[in-house]
Amino acid sequence: MMTMKNVFQMKYLINSTRHSKKKVWAMIIFALPGEDGEDPHIWLDPANCILMCKNIAAGLAEFYPDKQPLIEQNLSAVTAEYEAAQTYGEETLKTLSCRELVTFHDGFSYFARAFGLEVAAAMEIEEGSEPSAKEIESVIRLVETEAIPAVFCEENGERQTAETVARQTGAGLYALTMGMDGGEAGCTDAIYHNIDTIREALS
Repeated sequence: MMTMKNVFQMKYLINSTRHSKKKVWAMIIFALPGEDGEDPHIWLDPANCILMCKNIAAGLAEFYPDKQPLIEQNLSAVTAEYEAAQTYGEETLKTLSCRELVTFHDGFSYFARAFGLEVAAAMEIEEGSEPSAKEIESVIRLVETEAIPAVFCEENGERQTAETVARQTGAGLYALTMGMDGGEAGCTDAIYHNIDTIREALS
């Protein structure tokens, strides 16, 4: 289980272009270790998304007090969406035969924590880097030793390393998303996609 390190002071300064000197200090989010010391992909945990929405709502209410009922209404609606995603994930993934993830990228620590999973290995620690033969062999050995049934690549991303590991071990190959493809899909879409993909891969 990964331990929390450091703190994102995530002091979301919500600055209004109409009120240039006004600032709002928001609640903090604990940072998990990742590719460059801290994993920045906080939006893959529904609880983090709710916290960010609360921070934004607090800032907007400060600047636009006359809009507070509408702000609270919208906050309640989006909070319910993320709570539903959390509940869905917990129920969907509770009976997995394996809870270890071997991913293409070292960016799923928040998602794993949210749903009681463990990132056992990442094949690409730093974006654009290529793992050495020794590193690939280490991942292959882990997959075989732990009998991990599937490895994960990125949608629309590099697949070669994951394909090599899958071919050498007989593990399945599935694609996860980090919700950064620039399309219309939001954070909840990425979360639901990953939940359903992991259920299929590790059940």
